[in-house]
Amino acid sequence: MHVIVVTGYYYPFLPPPGRCISPYIDNLALTHELEIICSVYDRRFSDDFINGNIRLNFVDGFSNKMKSYIHTNRALDKHPIKTSMVSWIYRAGRFLFSWFKKDAYEDSSMVKPMYDRLEKLHKDRSIDVVISVSFPFYSHVAAYKFKQKHPEVRWVTFTTDPFAYNEANPVADYKRRRAIALEQKIYDTCDYCISTEELYANLIDDFKIDSSKVLKLPFLLTTNPTDDNTPKTQERSKPVEILYAGYLYHKIRNPKLMMEVFCSLPDINFNMNVAGDRICRKYLAGQFPSHIKIRGLVSREKYLELLTVNDVFVNLSNTIRLQAPSKLLELVSTGKPIINFYHHEDSGYHIVEKYPLGINVSCKLSVKTIVEKLKLFIKENAKKRLSYTQICDYYPDYLFENQLPIVKKVITGDI
Repeated sequence: MHVIVVTGYYYPFLPPPGRCISPYIDNLALTHELEIICSVYDRRFSDDFINGNIRLNFVDGFSNKMKSYIHTNRALDKHPIKTSMVSWIYRAGRFLFSWFKKDAYEDSSMVKPMYDRLEKLHKDRSIDVVISVSFPFYSHVAAYKFKQKHPEVRWVTFTTDPFAYNEANPVADYKRRRAIALEQKIYDTCDYCISTEELYANLIDDFKIDSSKVLKLPFLLTTNPTDDNTPKTQERSKPVEILYAGYLYHKIRNPKLMMEVFCSLPDINFNMNVAGDRICRKYLAGQFPSHIKIRGLVSREKYLELLTVNDVFVNLSNTIRLQAPSKLLELVSTGKPIINFYHHEDSGYHIVEKYPLGINVSCKLSVKTIVEKLKLFIKENAKKRLSYTQICDYYPDYLFENQLPIVKKVITGDI
């Protein structure tokens, strides 16, 4: 089969939506001809090339060229003043343009390049299956246009983030109505929908999609390469090393409570590798105790090193109900203690509730109460670690080998 995956960024930067589906893509590429259509993230990687068994087809648009220019210069630490000016122009232009454009989804200029590339690949060799990955939503829109012209091609949507019902980015009522109508057409037209556990109810209840057409796909456990498959109680010198790594948003993933708690905890180093929106960056630029160590995001390889050297991990759940951080299962896979700050009893809450070395902390509690709970939790668990075999026993539904046969059937149409 000739399988095409349509997504946003994929190489050299793989965001969470792509990371969620990449194990299945890699496996499909072993037995099928698989290509990916993705947006240019870095100007150094804008030409198509074959990466292992997968051919990457890069597409670009006017605004994406500006974004990728900014990404490239920041990665190379080049032209900081010029890059800041381009970044300001891009953000100002996006804000002004948002007042006039009718579409609620970001960067609608990417739809045509993605659609055109689909048509070109189909002309060169007939496409059997298209898998569109959202976020970003424009990948669904491009695939929808292609499906309208080629109804014989199987189309599977893979959705990790809410669009029309996104509480984090409210839009004008007329745009929201248009967004709901468009999203409804996409789910009605595609042959099958794959969604996260959070979005499953959104598709069934809000869009009235028949449950026989929707697969609820949980995030996956990832094997920890440093694990020797035995539980451990390690001797650790003080202070305990605690890690939070990820992106912060003042509306849906605000760090203020977390920071107030860890500022008050004794005998720890709180290591943060983060990026964030303007309000979060301003807050984190303030004065904090010396045991709070704030650094920028790191490469995937460096992040895996951080999972090895830190003792306890922190997950900061979202305030909105339809979206949960995808990295929680990766933290569970290490077998180390996890502190989960939660707003709703979502899938992340239930994952941690089942985890022997996890603690759920309600964001409704006072700082004083949370500090007392975490003092005891850290004292009792900081040195402990579960083996990967033990973790798999707790979460059989989150294992790749158990989900792969189902996903394959959905993609190939055998379900």
